[in-house]
Amino acid sequence: MLVVRLRSVHARRLHVRGPEGSVPRMDLPAAAFPAPRGKSLHVGAFIVIVAVASVAVPAWLGLLSLPSLAVLALVAGGVAIATLLAAPQLLVVLIPALLPAPIMAYTYAWELLLWVLAALMVLHGWRTRAPWLFRLSALELWLLAYTAWALISWFWSPDPRTFAIGARRVILGLLTFWMASRLPMIASRRWFDAGLIAAAMSLACAAMLRSMSTGFTDSQALLRRPEVTNLGWGTANFIATLLLLFSPTLIAIATQGRVPLRAMAWVAAALGAAMQMVIASRAASVLFLGGTLYQFLRLSGRHSRWMAALAVGVMAAMLATPPGQALLFRFTSLRELGSMTIRLWYLREGWARMIEHFPLGMGLGQGYSNADKLQGTDPHNFWLVVGGDHGVPGLVLWAIVLVILWRAAARMSGTPEWRGRSQALLIAMSLGHLHTLVEPTFQGTQYPFVFFWLVGGSIAYHLHETKAAANSPR
Repeated sequence: MLVVRLRSVHARRLHVRGPEGSVPRMDLPAAAFPAPRGKSLHVGAFIVIVAVASVAVPAWLGLLSLPSLAVLALVAGGVAIATLLAAPQLLVVLIPALLPAPIMAYTYAWELLLWVLAALMVLHGWRTRAPWLFRLSALELWLLAYTAWALISWFWSPDPRTFAIGARRVILGLLTFWMASRLPMIASRRWFDAGLIAAAMSLACAAMLRSMSTGFTDSQALLRRPEVTNLGWGTANFIATLLLLFSPTLIAIATQGRVPLRAMAWVAAALGAAMQMVIASRAASVLFLGGTLYQFLRLSGRHSRWMAALAVGVMAAMLATPPGQALLFRFTSLRELGSMTIRLWYLREGWARMIEHFPLGMGLGQGYSNADKLQGTDPHNFWLVVGGDHGVPGLVLWAIVLVILWRAAARMSGTPEWRGRSQALLIAMSLGHLHTLVEPTFQGTQYPFVFFWLVGGSIAYHLHETKAAANSPR
């Protein structure tokens, strides 16, 4: 068990202003969670575990009996709770790292841990009367308004099941941003960066292992492309979308980040690039190659041109490989080009649906059950989804959220050491939202989490570190 002792410091109360005063007043301690007193936590956990095990698991039951397995689960839970209380920073890495985990009992492992961490944050904030617990930024208020409008549509949503699925998604997005904005209260930035690297690595490795275990021949893999990297909760294009969102920040960490994380960021970026070729999603791969080249061209430093030239050479070599040739084939094959025609039909019907339910929309998640030509089919355009489900109010509120996020990310460039991260964040937001025009992205559960965790956390750490530096004695 890794035990991280947190230093206790006197919190300084600062008034932090972001775009349009978008960041709330908050305490800026070195870490929000205090270290356990002495070894009381570990002794107490050990006593509970031993007592439960010795009473409830007689040897004659057998290790694999149902009661024994239940007790083992309790023991694992006790160890996990002890670990969480002693080192909550581990959750900042563990939550995104568990992104590829399969769905079980209608939920995900990373989702459960996200709620656990949220509960720990609330309990600690309540106990210490932390100002950051209840003070919401302007951005959080607008995101709350968007979420509230989506939930209010329950009154005119005829299908409770699709509404519940949509409600879970928007609430999870709001919770993720609330937590991401307060991550500096939990752990230093190196934990956050390590979590992003771990997420990209685990996702790319899971997709790679899946592609290697299908048993498909090259021709079969091309015909059944979505199944080659099917992780159960997401197929090829959705996996490529998530990797696309991580890529700019991984490159920023690899080129300008802290030394211990650079090597891991390079490995994660290379794995993500390789999987873009294997997955062969046209939209994601084009955006990835274009965004990566643009990012290398904009790098500062005397070696930036050499790195940009090296990036071009690596991309050309990747396209010359068999997976790269399969990707290029998708731009010339009549069979593959047929999906573009289908997407145009999706856009037409999605627009017709939005006009039909103007101006308030049909209700959260109701597009999947609405009896029209798109019934059970996504229009592959998030703006049409928002317009069809939430109407004009939803479109306006979502646009305001994105504008504030963009301005906050752009203001990060005012700090020289954060210029690369600001550029990476703007590129990631641009690529991600271009991709929303042709693929279902925010409609999934994982994408809103990754988006708000990445963007919200990066902005929060920038504000935390710059304000802490400005108020430190010189």
